[in-house]
Amino acid sequence: MKTRKEVVFHSFTRITLNLEKEFILIQISLRKARTAYYSSLIEENKNNPRFLFSTVARLTKSHSSVETSIPSTLCSNDFMTFFTNKIIAIRNKIHQTLPTNTTELESSVRFQSLLDCFVPIDLAALTSTIMASKPTTCLLDPIPVRLLKDALPLLDTLSIRYH
Repeated sequence: MKTRKEVVFHSFTRITLNLEKEFILIQISLRKARTAYYSSLIEENKNNPRFLFSTVARLTKSHSSVETSIPSTLCSNDFMTFFTNKIIAIRNKIHQTLPTNTTELESSVRFQSLLDCFVPIDLAALTSTIMASKPTTCLLDPIPVRLLKDALPLLDTLSIRYH
């Protein structure tokens, strides 16, 4: 015959195990609901890069990797040195992958067509290309598309004035 302590201990253990199982099931359900929610958000906004970038930043708990303010200790020489070192590192990687023998290089590179001249496009072609672009802007764009489209008439008048 079991003592009262044993009965209470076994019922406590059984209740604890049931609570742990329920807790795990709730966690799984929450994870599935969160996944479905973000999947639907991403699918609905797949053509909106700004929304996608901010959603991914929220999910990864990372914000912009770019500092919004320039540290006071940073000077223009530091900025120049950083990019100069980046360029040197890229060039070194390129030189490491190139073959050392010139005949090996010539045999590995075969040109099907050569670009021997560059014909600049006229202003009408440039204007139509810019105006046909989508109004959405990506964080990686050097200039927002809307700003470029708004400034295009100014560029048009400047090009006429200086030609």
